[in-house]
Amino acid sequence: MSAQRGYATKAKVPLLLTPKEYMKLPKSSVVPLDCSWHMPNSDRSALAEYLAGPRLPHARRFDLDEIAELEPDKNPLGLTHMIPSKDKFKEECEKIGVTDETHVVLYDTIGVFSSPRGAYTFKVSSSALWLSVITWATDKSPSLTTASLTAMPRSSALADPAAFGHENVSILDGGLPRWIDEGGEVEMGDVGDFGEVEYNVKAQDKGLVRSYEQVVKNSKKSPDEPDAEVVLDHRSLARFSGEAPEPRPGLASGHIPNSLPCPFTSYLEPATDRKPYSSYKSLPELREVLVQAVGGEAKWKELEGTGAGGSCSLVVAG
Repeated sequence: MSAQRGYATKAKVPLLLTPKEYMKLPKSSVVPLDCSWHMPNSDRSALAEYLAGPRLPHARRFDLDEIAELEPDKNPLGLTHMIPSKDKFKEECEKIGVTDETHVVLYDTIGVFSSPRGAYTFKVSSSALWLSVITWATDKSPSLTTASLTAMPRSSALADPAAFGHENVSILDGGLPRWIDEGGEVEMGDVGDFGEVEYNVKAQDKGLVRSYEQVVKNSKKSPDEPDAEVVLDHRSLARFSGEAPEPRPGLASGHIPNSLPCPFTSYLEPATDRKPYSSYKSLPELREVLVQAVGGEAKWKELEGTGAGGSCSLVVAG
């Protein structure tokens, strides 16, 4: 398997697309999805910006706040951005004209911020509440999910994690700002009716996710134990250390015991005055970020050798 930039380990389509690559895709089978989201302390409204425009032509809205587990019996703490049930996910996809064969291209209005979280939802939409996972193959060609949001407890009755994956998922690298910067056409104003379709959820790898109970159990192990999994925290260093308060009221500061810091911004090239969007670093640079996060090359090679099927996983808490 070659280590080509932008390809997930088993994907049929590129995981990352530039605007020029997106322009070449067959429009009959591609649906752009605006999954912009802003922090609770921001005065921006992702929905209002989508409705007013600019947006990609024919883009639909994929709202991370609404396409989530909101049922009190399954989310008794009322936590935000919990992975939706498969029925909820199926219903919402059908409303916006997305089938299980559709090539969805997710973007946000910052560059790379919430679009990876939307892509993650498509990859693992399931019947419970999960922590995010980042996987890679031993050929060093990673499948990246780097902007996970808050992950918290689920019902202990749902003890057998399972993932339901959408195969054709891409992220527009640089998002709407890069699209505009490189001359892409945009829509403004009224949004059309996209019609309804049928979505068939596919059962996927149960090893793709970890439950809350599994992460708690793992947190009590010494990092040197052979079956201990590496947990990466993708929040800022200040939130990881507890120096900065959580932006959501009522959430404790600090981090999961024995977890390691790896801010999601370390995967990105930041926006500048000449480049008004964030975008992913190169594949070699992304690998180096992960190598350093887990403790260096020796630990990375140790992890590479532990996957029974030629791959292993990092559990990522955001």
